[in-house]
Amino acid sequence: MRHIFVDRELELKYLEERYAEDKAHLIVVYGRRRVGKTELLKRFIQGKSCVYFLASRTSLRDNLLELRRRMAEATGRRYFEKLEASTLGELLRYYWDEAEKPCVVIDEFGYLVEVDAGVLSDLQRAWDEHLSKKPSFLVLCGSTVSTIEVNVLGRRSPLYGRRTGSWEVRPLDFKWARELVPSYGFEDAVKAWAVAGGVPLYLKELDDRKTPEENIVEAVFSVGRLLFDEGYLLLREELREPSTYLTVLKYIALGYASVGKLSSATGMDKGNLMKYLHVLEALRLVKHVEREVSGGWVLRQYCAERRLQRDAGFKRAGYVV
Repeated sequence: MRHIFVDRELELKYLEERYAEDKAHLIVVYGRRRVGKTELLKRFIQGKSCVYFLASRTSLRDNLLELRRRMAEATGRRYFEKLEASTLGELLRYYWDEAEKPCVVIDEFGYLVEVDAGVLSDLQRAWDEHLSKKPSFLVLCGSTVSTIEVNVLGRRSPLYGRRTGSWEVRPLDFKWARELVPSYGFEDAVKAWAVAGGVPLYLKELDDRKTPEENIVEAVFSVGRLLFDEGYLLLREELREPSTYLTVLKYIALGYASVGKLSSATGMDKGNLMKYLHVLEALRLVKHVEREVSGGWVLRQYCAERRLQRDAGFKRAGYVV
């Protein structure tokens, strides 16, 4: 796999400008898995006195032990490893007191929420009472978009109103995605971008010495390869009923363009089906569009965005993958 960092100029500029301000910042960075958030944050903290911590789905205690170790390394104060802090907020308070301008990046923050939802209220209290009182930089990063949007950014979240900024990291535009397959001509580069959806990790899985079709067979349809069951794993991360969503997406891919046809194909009533479609739309897996059809009528439909389909030359598309 090629290790190349491209684009993210706007994201880096945003983070650098916020970091340079003489105030307390709580920034939320989120986006779908594999889109390059970790590489972005690691690039941002280069040359800075900043603690980077990747949370895990173990216990909160194990996560705090690892964060303590990272703080000890960053400060050179070994006493951090012996602290008796039992909450995230308490541990951050110690670090805020020690560092001149505290900077902490917590990657996969959603994992901490999963293992102990109380971490949200604890962090809210620490931010209100202590962390926000001095110039500092706290970044919460997450890949489970639904978890971040509901539990961190949502109105019912204890952290609601505390964030000073947020940024959703999106897949690469074609201009930058093309740099990851430099040997391809324009047409093959478009095909690679369509297959990978602008996701850096997927593009790096492609070998531009082979044709796009060969890459699809080897990287997507071959058992054991990263992309073989990637779609299902991503849906399982985000959704409680991935099999139902997969059924809906399956029939979209088979060309059932309208809600009525989808309802008949899946056996779901339209009201229930719309709930699933709205979730898929929120996850940006399908898109609500209007297509011009014969006679000049405009047909309201949903469709999964197909990169190769131009806006010009409207055709009856509906739900398509």
